[in-house]
Amino acid sequence: MTSSLSPASGTAQQLPPAAGSDDFSLSSTPRKAKASGPSAHAITNNSEDRRADAPRANRAWDKTLHENFCGIVSIEDFFTKYMQDTVPPSEIDTDMTECDAALEKAKVAAEKAWRSGKENDMAPAFIEYLEEIVGQLEENRQPFIADTHNTAFQSLDAGDHYTKPDITCSRPGTTTAPKAWADAGTVIELKHKTDIFKGGKINDSLESRHALVQLAKSARSLLMALNACHVFVLSVFGNAMARIFRFDHSGFRATTAFHWTIDKTVFPRFLSRLYPSNVPIGRMHGHDDTISVPTEEEKKEMYKITRKHDYYRRLFKSQESATKESLWVAAVRFRDDNGERVPEPVRCFTIGPALWISDGLFSRATQVYRVILKEDLHMSLPPVYALKDSWRQACRRPESDFYDIIESDKIDSIAAKCHGYLDLSLGSIPTSNPSLHQTSSTPTQDQNLERCHTRCLLTPVGTPLKTFTSTKMLAIALRDAVAQHQAAYEAGVLHRDLSEGNLLFGEGGDEDPQGFLFDYDYAALTDRGFMKWLSSAGKTSPDDVEDVEKTLKDMTGTLPFMAIEVIDNPAVPHGPHHDLESVYWLLFWMILRHVPHTHGKKTLACSHVFDASGSDMKLAQLVKLTPVDQVHPLFRLCEGLRKLVLAQYPPEDDENPPERTLLTHNAVLTVFERSLQTEGWPLADGALDFVLPSQNSEKNPDRNEEDEHVPSQSLKRLHDSGSDSEEELQQENIDDGMLLPSGMQLRTRKRAKKA
Repeated sequence: MTSSLSPASGTAQQLPPAAGSDDFSLSSTPRKAKASGPSAHAITNNSEDRRADAPRANRAWDKTLHENFCGIVSIEDFFTKYMQDTVPPSEIDTDMTECDAALEKAKVAAEKAWRSGKENDMAPAFIEYLEEIVGQLEENRQPFIADTHNTAFQSLDAGDHYTKPDITCSRPGTTTAPKAWADAGTVIELKHKTDIFKGGKINDSLESRHALVQLAKSARSLLMALNACHVFVLSVFGNAMARIFRFDHSGFRATTAFHWTIDKTVFPRFLSRLYPSNVPIGRMHGHDDTISVPTEEEKKEMYKITRKHDYYRRLFKSQESATKESLWVAAVRFRDDNGERVPEPVRCFTIGPALWISDGLFSRATQVYRVILKEDLHMSLPPVYALKDSWRQACRRPESDFYDIIESDKIDSIAAKCHGYLDLSLGSIPTSNPSLHQTSSTPTQDQNLERCHTRCLLTPVGTPLKTFTSTKMLAIALRDAVAQHQAAYEAGVLHRDLSEGNLLFGEGGDEDPQGFLFDYDYAALTDRGFMKWLSSAGKTSPDDVEDVEKTLKDMTGTLPFMAIEVIDNPAVPHGPHHDLESVYWLLFWMILRHVPHTHGKKTLACSHVFDASGSDMKLAQLVKLTPVDQVHPLFRLCEGLRKLVLAQYPPEDDENPPERTLLTHNAVLTVFERSLQTEGWPLADGALDFVLPSQNSEKNPDRNEEDEHVPSQSLKRLHDSGSDSEEELQQENIDDGMLLPSGMQLRTRKRAKKA
């Protein structure tokens, strides 16, 4: 059953299925919440949600950490399975006798701090002990260890709160104290009495949960800043007790608690493995072995190449702006060999800062770079690609499959192209360790839920939708997206995630850049696409069919842009009309954020409509006129789309139930074409900056107090049968994440039928 709108009440009613709707082989289970910008905070609609003590954020962190905890392992198992010994323990035991004096001093300081309750008082002596340990390493492996409990490490998300790790060990070979996450190698948090675990499980005390969230945030920052596949952080607590934690993009685990003044070899063994000798200088355990930092000479040469492009010569005024954060990244590019597609290894040089960085912890953790290939330097004007780096669940179809199926129809209107796809966990790069590029931390130990590290070479390079220089440019981009969505659907692929982050303008400096739809990570095959895939893969058996159907049992999307029916009924198969409804909500989102409007909630309008629980505010909005100047052509466009969406949710009539009219590509494109032909489009009404408002900045009497305790990216309607059932929050999608542990995703239980 689907929702309808009663204009009088604005409440959700029940509708029969639409007549004549397509029969998709698209089953549905949980829907995912996915951020719509370069980070989780791109989805945040008020400043309160960015505070360190934000109730929504802390509740969400607590939930996702419980769901992704993989257990406690012994010290020996931890070193054997997750930090393979590189130096025999007996040899370390001999070496570390030189540290006994420093250890005794640290022991006294720890006991004194434990008695006084001032844990940071032990830091100087403890750091001195750690310095004695790393002093036994080769000089170019030694980190700088500093007391940083008063040093603010700025967030990797602009506008997010800073953090202050108690003790920070730098990257190897550093001679100055770390002051930013890019300088750090690991962190150690000091706690008076707080152990995070009790009885093998996460301790339910507020102090323990806060301590775990603190460590998880540090792990997330390290993963983002270091291009790491996994990272380690430590907790020191009580009277000289400690635990080591390992985080990757599927989950985390911890060691049993150990007494570091008695088990004297644990810290030496840990540090010797964290800063190993059998890797290139500057690299640590867990760092990506397919990424390296270019030399200054290479940066200089690549900047000259970049300046050959007029657009990039204007964009990057100096070498530092273009190459300060540059990396060499391994990838592959497809080459045609007599009709056979052959993947060839390439080296990608990243230009400028990352175009997109997901702050997802247990997620795809997508990062996108602008790159030029070393193999193209012989060309007079080397092409520029977008390189997408992400962690795909092993059970999911490679994104390249969807591009291949679309490409097979030879449709010119599809702007996004895949030029190469690499799964690093398969050992395709001879110099890389495949096991490094697969997670090993799913709570269920299901290999299908582990993540593999992938890279996709794409064109064109994109710029965010919010960079539109006129509202007509925005409207054209949305029209382009609808046309491309139609072409992909007719080829056999349903996108299922039309959102701000997945619709971009082509980069290049043209006066009228084309909008293009990309990111097919969570697309699904239609019946036609399924048959094309079977044919191309040479698969025809029932087992193959069953395997493919399993991959379709998933409903995804970015929550603010999800269709009302998808929010209210997780069991409904996802169809093209749901994606087309998302186009309307995306336009409305852009209006409330970046266009002058007359919504009564003013700066809090976006929060009012899109942060509300479930679909109620969207349903209410559908019976209201678009809050923009009625002489503006944008009003006609938005009104035309609103009426089409409203026809999907007609009012309930028990005697004469109205038939639903589902959105179609042709109907939506007609609205766009008629509106774009209207005279009066301003020439330069570009996007306004969206500054996060405070909930106190405007009177907001309609705000639901209960919503303060639900992550804004996970606001939901409880599907219940009169009981207090609660949605399950998972981490799966998110590139990008959700509000805070941004790799979190949402699962809503199916509403039970009422008698």
